[in-house]
Amino acid sequence: MSEKWDAAKRLRMCFRCLRGRHMQATCRGKPCKICRGGHHRLLHQERTTREGHEGSAQTTAVVTEHTAISVNNVNTMRAYLKIVPVELYGPEGSMKVLALLDEGSTVTLIDEQVAN
Repeated sequence: MSEKWDAAKRLRMCFRCLRGRHMQATCRGKPCKICRGGHHRLLHQERTTREGHEGSAQTTAVVTEHTAISVNNVNTMRAYLKIVPVELYGPEGSMKVLALLDEGSTVTLIDEQVAN
């Protein structure tokens, strides 16, 4: 196995698109442009074989099928959230709270105790 395959495996990259940590079977990336195999073209390997006739070399494409399995332990998963300190002002004074910034959210929520 080449250093490229080893690096992709070590970094838990998808063999088809070399991006996310998803499985190759669910990847929508394009197949290898060289052999149409289920791997990225940068991972394509060729094997050279020698024939007895006149010492000529013949190049044969090697298609290797790989399956990536990812197991995540909930205790070791980390999520990074954007949390900022905010000071809220109202008729009865002010209050310092932490706000969660979520660019994907479609609603704004506030704790009932903070609102009152």
